[in-house]
Parts: sequence; structure tokens; C-alpha cells
Amino acid sequence: MWGPTLYTRLPPTLRQLSLFAFPGLRVFIPLPFPARSHPLSLCTGTQPGFFEALFSLHKGEEAPLSRRTGAGAGELPTVDALRAEFGEFRERAIEAPPLLLQHKEEFKKGLVKVDEGVFVALGFGLANCIILEGTEGVVVVDTMESTETMSEVWKAWTDYNQGQGKQHVKGIIYTHFHTDHTFGAAAIYEEGITEVHAHVLTKIEMEKVLTVTAGTTYRRGMRQFGVYIHSNDFVHAGIGPALRYSKGSGIGTVLPTHLMRGKRKTVRLAGLEMELIHAPGESRDQVIVWIQKKRLLIGADNLYKSLPNIYAIRGTETRDCNDWVASLDFMRSLRPEVLLLGHTRPLRGEAHIYATLTAYRDAIQYIHDQTVRLMNKGMTLNDIAQTVQLPRHLREDPFLQPLYGTVPWAVRAVFTHYMGWFSGAAEELTQLSTDEKAEGLVSLAGGFKALLQKGLDALSERRFQWALEIATAAHTLQPQSEFARELRVIALRALASVQTAAPARNWYLTAALEVEGSTRLMLSESQKSQVLQRLSVGQIFSLLPVRVNPEAAEALNAVILFRFESEEQLQCVHIRRGVVYTRNTCEREPDIVVRTTAAAWLRILTRETGPVAAAARGDIILKGSLMLLVRSLAAIELDVD
Repeated sequence: MWGPTLYTRLPPTLRQLSLFAFPGLRVFIPLPFPARSHPLSLCTGTQPGFFEALFSLHKGEEAPLSRRTGAGAGELPTVDALRAEFGEFRERAIEAPPLLLQHKEEFKKGLVKVDEGVFVALGFGLANCIILEGTEGVVVVDTMESTETMSEVWKAWTDYNQGQGKQHVKGIIYTHFHTDHTFGAAAIYEEGITEVHAHVLTKIEMEKVLTVTAGTTYRRGMRQFGVYIHSNDFVHAGIGPALRYSKGSGIGTVLPTHLMRGKRKTVRLAGLEMELIHAPGESRDQVIVWIQKKRLLIGADNLYKSLPNIYAIRGTETRDCNDWVASLDFMRSLRPEVLLLGHTRPLRGEAHIYATLTAYRDAIQYIHDQTVRLMNKGMTLNDIAQTVQLPRHLREDPFLQPLYGTVPWAVRAVFTHYMGWFSGAAEELTQLSTDEKAEGLVSLAGGFKALLQKGLDALSERRFQWALEIATAAHTLQPQSEFARELRVIALRALASVQTAAPARNWYLTAALEVEGSTRLMLSESQKSQVLQRLSVGQIFSLLPVRVNPEAAEALNAVILFRFESEEQLQCVHIRRGVVYTRNTCEREPDIVVRTTAAAWLRILTRETGPVAAAARGDIILKGSLMLLVRSLAAIELDVD
């Protein structure tokens, strides 16, 4: 008889194998702990998967007594009293700096006609969408963050053009790989009609986002753009009104069909002639579009109305300041009369555009040069970040306000670009673990309650950063402490209230929701399936090495050859004691040969079926041990975000 009681009596390895071989059983088997109480769910926002459960990654519910007692600690207020005392931070519609509120005016929604046959959709989503009307159809530059948002833009366009017949999309141009510029393409793409143009680096980066870093890119992006924040707390996203994205949004990525490899490329689309120019800046794949006849430049994300992000906190490679400055200089040299951008209202007038581009490039160079100067003087990263400031004439420029990027973030990006993670301070070379630091703070404070009192004092003195560090330490040691959790939430929301940079505000507010346990940042099953369906067989197999559970694979040594009939492809998976890699050929005679189709393999990946059931139905034809295949696939965390 199968059931939860029998399941819990099985050895861990058999539990793992049974769940993988028969995915339907997980419906009947509850997790051995509440999802929101799991420490990993607090820091990643994801529900613990069965691998985490089976390998006992959760900590005990009770902290050691030495962590919870403190001599001389006074009585703390109740949690309700704590909330009442700092009610200004617990109420919805939390305060925001005037500068951040005023910037909202930049994102008024509408379809704007810039010139004959040139339209910009503003305020529909995080990015702008540019529509160019030609004699033979339409060219769309950037396609929003979801199919729903792109469909809304397209409806606005067709409503404007009613009576003029159906306009085929002859070309899509991606200025770069960011998802707010690419995820809506499927809403307007027409097979056999639409060419999709991008730089070769764009395709590489798109594949990376959809495969290697998909889970963390999603979660961190949701935090930076505040997708899950209560509407009364949310102001905007810094470079757009909002990232119009949710668990129900359609991911409509269409990979480029026409790749640009050099510096410049002239294309003719929909009867329009334009030049695509590689101009690395806000990302290394940025492509700007120059329509010389109109003296119109589409500048992508190399300029927006905020201090630029040399590094985005959602997680990006540091943008090369020297490349960015060079690209801005090139854009200046074109002397455009109209400048259309990915996140800012259109700019007009040659002199105004030139002056704006000049100030922007000067700010980037200034931050870069002064960071390197102080770095060479031996200053540490934290000290440089606190020292560098823009000169007044740049600090007061409306295009250089800290609404999306900040000077300290930019300084850190420049430093790590050259020096890597080590700041140069000896005490940071070998660092204490999070728990060790927290225990040290408890000891210094004189006990756990005394530490909480210190955090309370810091909040009262409006030293919000110090309050957050104390509260986080306390909550780390005693995740079951309601007072520590509430103190941490209040500190996060207090910090959010004073941020002029929208990404910082959004991150703090989202983190507060995660600490409360009221939200979890994870792709829906339908979104995971949408992503996988748009990947090639080779791209899907490239996921496997970074999804290995080392404990489950520690004793495995296997070579598995997959033959995909319809695609006529071979994928050979090598598993060697925790290391997995794929090749088109096998290094030795395979232990298992699997004949299948891409569709059947996808059903196994998405947990619609298991390998045992697939083999029984004939969806996979196996030569070799079925149990070894089950064990091997069970060592790959296929179901994580």
C-alpha cells in the first residue's frame, strides 16, 4: 500500500527515485515542512522542491539556547506595539521622495506620431516600442516585455490606422537582448513574412537568459522592477511606468533570424532603408538605428532620463564605460535632429540632443576616471563609493538624476570591472559566514533580546541601514521570531521610503514581502513550458550541467546517448560524480541509448510524465538500464526555476 506513511519510511534515495519515476505521486506526498518556513524560501522566494526536502537542506525550527538568551536585556514591546510605533512604514502608500514622484510624468501613456510614418508607443510597458511605416509594410523596433503588452501596443497602432488595410510586420529589430525589448515578439511575428534582425551577441545573450541564468534573472528582475509590490506602494520602475509582467504573462520570444556581425549594416525592410550600427553601452550588444533621410536616430538604451546604470542590481555584467562613452561620441557625431530612445520621450533639435549626449558621456567618463584614480591611490571600494560625486553642472542635469542608477552603484561597478570581487581590504579576503556574523553581533550586544533592542534603537534614530543589518542578523538566527521578522520588514520598508532610485525602492519593498512570506518569486509552470518550447534541443541540453544536484550525482558515472529522430540530432550526456557535460559525440561506449522525439523529451522535462511511464508507452525506446536512466535524470533538478 502506497501512502505518506510508507513514503516517509523509505530511505532518502528511494524516495527521490520514486518521485522522479512517478511524478504524479508528489500530489499525494506533502512536504515535510511548511514551504514558507523553509529558510531557502525566505532568501530565494521559491517553494522548496523535492530535492531540498529529501536532502534535508532546512535548518531546525529551534535556535540553540545560546542564541536566544541575553543577560541584562530589557523587555521588548509587543509586535503589535512595534507596528504601531512605526506605522508610517507599515501603511500602504509608503512615502517616496518628491524627485521620484515627479518623474512619473515622463511615462504618460500614448501612441505618439514623431514624423511621417514614425510612431512611438510610450507608457504601455517598461520600454518604448517604435513603429516605422514603409511602403511595403511595417518595421517594429523592440517588442515589449510580454505578448499581452505587445498586443496592446499593436491594437493602439491598428486603431490609429483603421481603414488603411492590414499592415504586415516585415521586420522586427531588437536593439538588445533585455527581456522588456524582446519577450512580446510572438504577438506580431508572422512566419515566412517577418525578418527578425539583431546583433549576433543579442542571440547569445537571449539564449543565456532563457537557459543558464533563467531562475535568478527572473527573481532579481521581479525585485528590481517591483512587479509584486502593492499598487499603493509602487511609484514606477525608474525608466518606465512598470514592467507589465506577471505569472500569467506570455513569454513570446522569437530568436533572431538575421544576425549582424560587423560594426555597420544597411538593411531594407518594408520599403525603408536604414542602417544598423553596433554601439555597445548599456549592454554590449546594443544596436542603434540610423535613418539618414530623416536625420532620425533610434538610440536604444544608451541614453535614458536618469543617471545610467553601469551595473543593474537585478544582476548584469558590468557595462564597459569606455565602450559606452565611445558609442555616445559616435551618436553625437551623427548630429541627429530627432532621437528616439528605449525608455524616454522623443528628443528634438540638433543642439539639444548634442548637449544631452555630451553631458551623459561626460558623467560616465567622470565616474570611471575618478574611481580608477582613487583606486590607484589605494582606497578601498566602500570608501571610493562614499567619496566620488558628480560635479555640480552634471549633478543638476535633468538627465543625470539618480532615478534608475546611482553614483555609488556605478563606482562599485567600475571597481569590480577592473579588480573583481576583492576590495583590497585584508579583513574581507576571508569572510565570516552569515551565521557567524550574526552570532558575533548577538555576543557584542549582550544577547538576542539586547540585539533586538539595538535594532529598535536604530530605527528610532532613523539609522535604517544599521537597523536592517541588525534585524537581518536576528532573523537569520531565529527565523521563527515574529519580533525579529517584523523589525526586519519595518527596516526594509523604511529604507524604501527614502530612495530616489526606483530599483532600490522596489527591491526593498519586494524583499519585505518575501520576509513576510506573502509572495514567492517563481515562474509559473506554463511560463516554464513556454520557455522550453522555444528552445532547441541543444539549448535544452545546455541547461543540464548547471542543474546538477551534487549529492544525488556523487556516485554516478554514466554516459547516455540521446537520439532525436525528427531532428536527426545526437546529444551525449556525460555524468561523472557530480559533473555533467554534453557533447555531440560520446567519449566512450554509452551505457544507455535513448531514442525519442523532442516533444516526448519535453514532456519528461516539464514533469508531465516520468521516464518509466514514457518507456511503457513507447515514447522513449531504451537500450540499457532504465533504473540507471531514472537515477541519472533524478540527479538533475529539472523542475527548478
